[in-house]
Amino acid sequence: MSRPDDPFDRLRAELRTAAEHRAGERAPAAAPAASARQAGRLGRVSRRSGLIAVVTTAVVASAAAAAVVATGGSPSAPSAGPLTRATPETTRTGGPADPGPPSRYAIHISPDLRVGQTGWCTSLTVRAASRDRSFGGAGCGPAATTSQPFIAGGYTSVPGGRLTYAIVDDTISVLRLRSGRRVVPRPGGGIPDGWRVIVLLPGENDRHAAYLRADGSLVDTGIGPGRFARGQRSGTTDGPPPDGSACRVVAPPTATVLRSRAIRGAPVPEPGVNGRAFLPCASALVRTPGGDVTATVLLDAARPGSPPAGLPGATAVPGHPGVVGTDPSIIGEARIVARRVGNAWLVVQSGDASELFARPKRRATDLEGTLEDLGATAP
Repeated sequence: MSRPDDPFDRLRAELRTAAEHRAGERAPAAAPAASARQAGRLGRVSRRSGLIAVVTTAVVASAAAAAVVATGGSPSAPSAGPLTRATPETTRTGGPADPGPPSRYAIHISPDLRVGQTGWCTSLTVRAASRDRSFGGAGCGPAATTSQPFIAGGYTSVPGGRLTYAIVDDTISVLRLRSGRRVVPRPGGGIPDGWRVIVLLPGENDRHAAYLRADGSLVDTGIGPGRFARGQRSGTTDGPPPDGSACRVVAPPTATVLRSRAIRGAPVPEPGVNGRAFLPCASALVRTPGGDVTATVLLDAARPGSPPAGLPGATAVPGHPGVVGTDPSIIGEARIVARRVGNAWLVVQSGDASELFARPKRRATDLEGTLEDLGATAP
């Protein structure tokens, strides 16, 4: 439900306006079988076992500023952990309520894998321990320039209130709540270097919250002109990649490229994107003997041709040297595996990426083996 003075609702509305303006300037060619992800939706609804949760995710990116030291406050809850109320519940008789086994939550951030889009996707997953069920949602949006310290934010309703999060850069030292409590952003936990997360558990009122620098001054987290990466034009073909592209996915003789997409010509550095954002320069839907996969080539957005940063939240896959993978339990984000190919990442996920919430018709199970069979060309 919308609240007129909720900072996340206001940020979502401003981001939608800016994204629509940006889309009108670029007018990219439409891809066949466009999905919700390809259409660039900023909010999604995920339904699992009858449970519905809306996570409104406004995603922008910025570079890490110089490190600052908080002048006071308590550390934020981590990016993943038990979902407990900030203030204990009580029964009607006034005694403490039995909370039962705690649910758990997890916040994840990953590169936007749409070709030509320099951006980020975030997801929020809640696992209800008492029902052995999960719900959550995800959203994607364009990267921003270094003038935007707010990376991503979202919330979802949970028993006892709502769970709210924000990913910020080092410009923001403290979040001051209406109650006067000061929350210090927390690094780590799969959040890219230089960025940190603020998590407010149920019972903590985030309305009228203020983002502060170390000296106590307010930080402008609004969205305006010049704060977004513009993206790059791309083309789609059935079969091999479009002519004139510097990037492509290379399939082995035992596989068939059903559809491919690539940026036109050589990749152009994204102006003003500081830090470690990614530029997807090519992708392909590939049919292999083990099932269909979508393979994507990722470059460093600011410096194409230089080694890109590590993938957030990806860890080494045992038994596959050089291969990393993400947690398969993240809602809204299909599990990916990846390896470095020259100065690029080759990323593979099961099925057709345009069918994000559909059941894959030909799900590939051996992603690691498929990844090792595929190749890529990149600057």
